[in-house]
Amino acid sequence: MKKILKSLFITALFFGGIHFSSHAQLATPGITGKQLSQKTKIKQGVRSGELTRRETRGLLIEQKQVKLMKRAAKADGKVTRRERRVLRRKQRSADYHIYRQKHDGQSRY
Repeated sequence: MKKILKSLFITALFFGGIHFSSHAQLATPGITGKQLSQKTKIKQGVRSGELTRRETRGLLIEQKQVKLMKRAAKADGKVTRRERRVLRRKQRSADYHIYRQKHDGQSRY
């Protein structure tokens, strides 16, 4: 009985470790946080009138591209360093575009 319980416990630890390991390879908390931050900035720009409809549409398309890139990176079960680097570069570019559009002097009004 003790041998069976011991083997079940070891098996559970082994497979639990594999699950945790695979989840860690897919986790992208920094990228997800940046996505939320950028969407908040876009919404604030719409509310304040700093972004026109056309600007907003372009920025949202760019956000969708980041989302699709992130999904593609996770598709094979592991987000590599290179994929993370590409995602962060795309997000920095999107951040710059949000800033430029919000501060370009155009407004909805």
